[in-house]
Amino acid sequence: MIFLFAGTKDGRELGEELLKKNYPLIISVTSDYGKSLIENKNVIINQKPLDLNELIIYLKENNVKIVIDASHPYAINASQNAIIAAEKLNIKYLRYERAKTIIDYENIYLAKDNMEATKIAAILGKNIFFTTGSKTAKYFFEEPQLKNHRLVFRVLPEARVISDLNAIGILPDDIVALKGPFTKELNRELFKAYNADVIVTKDSGNIGGANTKIDAAKDLNLPVVMIERPKINYPNIAYEFDDVFDFISTYLK
Repeated sequence: MIFLFAGTKDGRELGEELLKKNYPLIISVTSDYGKSLIENKNVIINQKPLDLNELIIYLKENNVKIVIDASHPYAINASQNAIIAAEKLNIKYLRYERAKTIIDYENIYLAKDNMEATKIAAILGKNIFFTTGSKTAKYFFEEPQLKNHRLVFRVLPEARVISDLNAIGILPDDIVALKGPFTKELNRELFKAYNADVIVTKDSGNIGGANTKIDAAKDLNLPVVMIERPKINYPNIAYEFDDVFDFISTYLK
């Protein structure tokens, strides 16, 4: 049995390719939207968040032999728990990593974490457009350095997400609830519509739309603050689906 963390579009695409090859598969997703993309497939779906101990028990009970971690590049806890659980159970772990963003823009500022991104963005402008997802919204919204700034958050159009943002005090006028993919043109019009002075994003790679955000900002001559990926020491890593298939064929007998 293979356990796949599929918290991203490319992770779900990997899952579909594995199913085509008839591998026994458990796919773990983090949202109702993610689940809707893969349900009705011949696959076990886990949507329950698992802490380290729960993950160890789950992997053991389901006789998992390989863990493939295609979680979001910024899902630090998920990756770290997967690495530890695989080591404790003496099963194989493989990280599938999407390619990093190719940067061709001089007005971009790299930040090592949310704190550094806050400091940089606060200086660059008063109207800050965040494309970093809903999970970091609370951190930025409650950051004292941004108290006198307008913060706009683009998130998935899920009722739970919007409710959570409203609960911490983020106004509807400052929520852009849309599902990608986003073209350069759409990004540009959104940045203009919300009078953005600066864009904050993550290094989600081209598949995550980072390139179209940067291109749109470039058209408008807006500065971009990009939060770099956390540095994790992955035991094994693959950048292409074929490398994943080779890994599986080596260890899944």
